[in-house]
Amino acid sequence: MTAPQKELWDKISNFRLDDPDASFTFSARLARENGWTKEYTNSVIEEYRKFIFVCCVSKSSVTPSDPVNQVWHLHLTYTKSYWIDFCKNTLQREIHHKPTKDAYLLGILVAISIQASGGIGVGIVMLIGFIIAIYSAIKNDGNDKGNSNGGSTGCSTSNHENFESGCSSHGDSGCRSGCNGCSEY
Repeated sequence: MTAPQKELWDKISNFRLDDPDASFTFSARLARENGWTKEYTNSVIEEYRKFIFVCCVSKSSVTPSDPVNQVWHLHLTYTKSYWIDFCKNTLQREIHHKPTKDAYLLGILVAISIQASGGIGVGIVMLIGFIIAIYSAIKNDGNDKGNSNGGSTGCSTSNHENFESGCSSHGDSGCRSGCNGCSEY
């Protein structure tokens, strides 16, 4: 691990998701919403930290496990904590939660399920699947980096003018060179 990576890991490790003044903490809510024990919740939060670190240092898209994705989804709902305290002030980069190319398959399955329950006709199912596939292709511009375990979400980092630091590949120059390390929005 390089010195900057060690510094980043220390910042991520020291970031507190639980507000000590909150009557119902982040970890308590996460445990309740997922039916997890306190011990399991704490271990998944630690895995979330590792996942975010890998998102920051990896040159390709990274996909979380389902439990880690649950932590990420909940953290995203704490908007100030996620975007300001964590991304901007701690990581000094944005970590975007984005669907991968497999997400359109989920849309097709949902449409088929609706059709199977008698909700709509086959022509509409085909149209919905086609629209989702086209949207996915346009959104990814044919440049989806994919993921290694077939999950339905991934991360990408970007650094905008309001962030002081550049990407892990290019430092302060940012990602405008078209590298595979980061995707800029």
